[in-house]
Amino acid sequence: MSKNPPPPHSLEHERALIGAVLLDPARFAQAHALLGGPTAFYSDTHRHIWRAIEAVQSRGVDVDMMTVGAELRTRGVLDAAGRTEGLAKLIDDVPSVMGASNYAREVRRLASLRDGFGFLKDALREVAAIPEDPAAFFQTCATAFADLARGTVDTKRTSHGDAVDRVIARLCEEERRSGFITSGIPAFDKRTGGGYMRGVLNVVGARPSTGKSTWLGQNAIAAAMHASHAARIK
Repeated sequence: MSKNPPPPHSLEHERALIGAVLLDPARFAQAHALLGGPTAFYSDTHRHIWRAIEAVQSRGVDVDMMTVGAELRTRGVLDAAGRTEGLAKLIDDVPSVMGASNYAREVRRLASLRDGFGFLKDALREVAAIPEDPAAFFQTCATAFADLARGTVDTKRTSHGDAVDRVIARLCEEERRSGFITSGIPAFDKRTGGGYMRGVLNVVGARPSTGKSTWLGQNAIAAAMHASHAARIK
């Protein structure tokens, strides 16, 4: 029996975001505004850690591995959060603290997709039950999609189709502005949190005849394809 695929999420981006804030607490304010709250995290572990970071920050205490670990202990969730060893690993695995806002955008984008998919599942369940008033049901659907797209859709009622189109347009725009350019090599993109970040110099070294030119060629092709995709969704 085939299993349903997991909902959209990226544990790599979640870990990178938390690690970046632990390394550079000055990144917290912008990341927090972009994220919208700990429920944007897919992982319960990461939700625990982010709530602890919020609590430490609200008291005006320096955010670091020790203060966040102490807050997790006070809340009784230090073991669930991986203890201090888990926090240390988050810090060690950060691709770049400068990518904190981009990590937050990606975590928020995937959370929005999960919210949308959850709504669709609920809507399909209600359709299967054959609602007594189809018009009222579809109006509720339209309003729910408008709520999902809040910030790009007026608060007035809108059609279901318009709401879907605007949600998709917003997600495409966030992708275009993410600041990352794929290398064309999934393993490298995963390690760096998304590929090459605009404005950041990346140095790749290797011995002669080990494929550096091939690597560069793949990078160039991937960058060209990325630029073409961005142009299409403008």
